[in-house]
Parts: sequence; structure tokens; C-alpha cells
Amino acid sequence: MRTRIVFLLARLILNFLGIVTTAVLTRLLEPAEYGLYALGMSVLLFLTIGVFEWLGLSLLRLGTTTGQPERFFGTIAPCFCALCGLCATAAAVALAAADLGNQALLAWACLAATFAAAWFELNQRLQLAELRGAAFLRAAAVRGAATTLLPCAAAYFSGSAPVIVLASGAGFLIGVAASWEPRLNLLRWRFDWSICRALLRYGFPLSVSVGLATLLISVDKWLLQALLGPREVGLYSAAAFVAQIPIQALAFGIGSSSYSLAVQAVEFRSAEAARDQLRQNFTILLGVVLPAAAGIVALSGNLAHVMVGSAYWEAAVRLTPWLAAAAVFASLRAFYLDFAFQLANRTAPLIWMMLVTVAVNVVLDLWLIPTNGELGAAIGSCCAFLVGLVVTAIASRSVYRLPLPLTEPAKIAASVVVMFAVLYQLSGRSGAAALGGQIAIGVLVYAGGLLAGNVLGMRDRLLRRAVAV
Repeated sequence: MRTRIVFLLARLILNFLGIVTTAVLTRLLEPAEYGLYALGMSVLLFLTIGVFEWLGLSLLRLGTTTGQPERFFGTIAPCFCALCGLCATAAAVALAAADLGNQALLAWACLAATFAAAWFELNQRLQLAELRGAAFLRAAAVRGAATTLLPCAAAYFSGSAPVIVLASGAGFLIGVAASWEPRLNLLRWRFDWSICRALLRYGFPLSVSVGLATLLISVDKWLLQALLGPREVGLYSAAAFVAQIPIQALAFGIGSSSYSLAVQAVEFRSAEAARDQLRQNFTILLGVVLPAAAGIVALSGNLAHVMVGSAYWEAAVRLTPWLAAAAVFASLRAFYLDFAFQLANRTAPLIWMMLVTVAVNVVLDLWLIPTNGELGAAIGSCCAFLVGLVVTAIASRSVYRLPLPLTEPAKIAASVVVMFAVLYQLSGRSGAAALGGQIAIGVLVYAGGLLAGNVLGMRDRLLRRAVAV
């Protein structure tokens, strides 16, 4: 539990600092300029995950079990450099073929920031694989502070989207320096083809799947840009930040450590112990993302007032229910159902499931965006993630039968309903102080429901500790 708390704390710090960044940027930038910045960051996210993530996922799964650590880490470095070279070459060819005008500077800024972000994430994967919470927390905190201060300063002094994106990239490099991993050294090459093939065999299909998932996150913004323009991208991005980023941060903090714990249970413990660990993983994940989504929907008006500028308020409130639901569906799939394919080392089927999900999203966006604007993109995203969740749940049963407990999730759902009813009655007040009070009351009501239901034996453990004291 302590391990989970440390990794969750790291994500909460990043989430809080991200809120600060968005609150400042949406007050300094008009929706159109903020839309260009958000578009650039969506490209950064897509490249970081779609191109580089397979390397990090392979490190996470294989790094702790390798019998040749020198050659393993010596192979990671040249693979990373090769990916950077491929990205730079592809970008040069694409920019030469397309006349992007002023957007060319934004494209190169995104590429530079991507390299920095990908290297930071690779360092974090190593810390996560070895469950080194202190190093992970230190790097995350420093990176969060740097990627808050530098972009906000760039927005204040320049107001230029490319400069702000470059400032974000510099923040990632500062995060790397804060918790340097000597084994991940770009100058220490010990390339081994057999290790490279093992990395590709495990990580590449999974990376394509995760890349498609990232495309699913980004395609709404890209289609909004193509069909309506940067202003709608800015409104949608601000709403997505209010509705989704807190849920995604919590899910990542819980899900990433849960995967490491599941790998250790599968590799080094009994089958029943692994199933118990997975049941606990699912219950904790649902117990975090579901109340977070319900609270965000109930308090969407006040959250919009606190987190983004006034030009974005109305769009944030309208889009929040759809985007929050989409975040829950995506979190349950990515941080639980996908584990079936990763634990079984059969990641290729994930590609086809994500292709179906992306196709559904694109079709719905093309249908709904022209008439409903950013709301149509939110509806399309929600429906697509629901389809992806259902398809993955069905397909996973034939690969690795993940336990799907019912009793504890039912108790969680009941607690969430009570919490939502209370928060809805309190949603009329606005301001940061009111938001803090609303969140505190929601947490207390929800925690009371969990204790009443004795979810995961919480009440029993507390009573035992009280007796022991």
C-alpha cells in the first residue's frame, strides 16, 4: 500500500501543477492561441507514446528479469537514439512536402520537446519497474515544477505557442537531471540484437496499441482543427483538462504501480496470489476513478471557474459529463483489461481492438463535429472509449482470464451515488475556498461509505489498529 501511495502522490503533484499551468495559460492566452499550444502538446503526447512508449513498456516488463543488465541497458540507448533520428527524418520530409507556413516552427518545437519528454518517461519507467518510489517522486515533482514555471513564463513574455512548447521540453530535461539514472546513458552503447528483438517482440505490438490509444485522445483535437479551427481546439482542450486530467492522473498513479505489482505476483508468486493481487488492483482502480469522475461532474461549474479562464467556462461545463465518462472507460481498459494481454505476452491483439475504437471515434467525429462543434467531439470520444472497453473485455477472456469482482465494486458504486447527491446539493457555491470545502466533504462522505461497506476490509484493518494502540 505504501508503494501505491508514493506513486499516486507523484501523479497528484503533477496533476496539481498541471492545473496551475492551465489556469495561468488560459488566462494569458486567447482560445485560438491556446488551441495551437494544445494542438502542439497533443502531437508531443502522440509521438512520445506512439513512437517511444514500446521501449518504456519493454523496460518496465523485462528490465527487472533480464540476466544481462549491461547489455540490456546498453541496447536501450541506441534504440532511443535511432527513434529520435527516424522522427527527425520523417519530420524533415513531411515539412518539405507540406507548406505549413508559420506552423513549421511549432512542428520543430514539438519534436524537440518530444525527445526530452520521451527520455524523462524512460527514466521514470526504470524507477517504476524497480518500485523506487523516492526517485520517482523526486523526478516527478521537479519536472512538474519546471513544466509549470517555464511555460507560464514563456506565455507571459512571448505569448507564442512554439516558445511555450519548447519551454515544456526544457522542463522535462530538468526532471531528468533531478533523478539521473546512470544505467540509462546515451553514450554507453552495448547493443545486442537478441535483446533488441526481445524488446521489439514484446513492446512493438503493445506500442502500436498504445499509440492508437493516444491517437484516440488526439484525433478529436486534430479533426476540430481541420473542420472548425484552433478556437474550438482551445475550448475542447480546456474542457478536457477540467474533466479528464484529474482522472487520468489518478488512474496512472494507481494503474502503473498496480501493473508492477501484478508482474511480480505472476512471475514470483502463486497463481492464486496473482488473482488476489489483480482483484485488489481492479477494486482500487475503480474506487479511485469512479468517485473522481462523479465529483468532477457534480462540481463542474466551480471547477471550471477555478481551473480555466472565463472564456472557457461554458464549454467546460457542457462537455464535462461526456469527457469524464470517457476518462473512466479509458482508465479501466488501459490500467486493467490491457493487463491480460501484457501479462500473457500476447500484445498484438490490442492493435485490432484499438483500430476498431479509433475508427468509431473518427466516424462519430466526422458526423457530430460539423453540427455540434466541440460537444460533438466529446460525445464521439465517450462512445468510442465505451466501445473499446467492451471489445477489450470480451477479447481478454480468451487470453488471460482477469478476475472481475462484483461485490466490492457494487459497494463502491453505492458510495459514489451518495457522494454525488451530497456534492450536487453543494454545487451552487463557487471559488477556490468553496471548492476545497466541497472536495473535503465529498471525500469524507465517500470514505464513510467505503468504511460502512468494509471495502477491501478497510473497517476491519482500522479496528485492529485501534485495538493495537
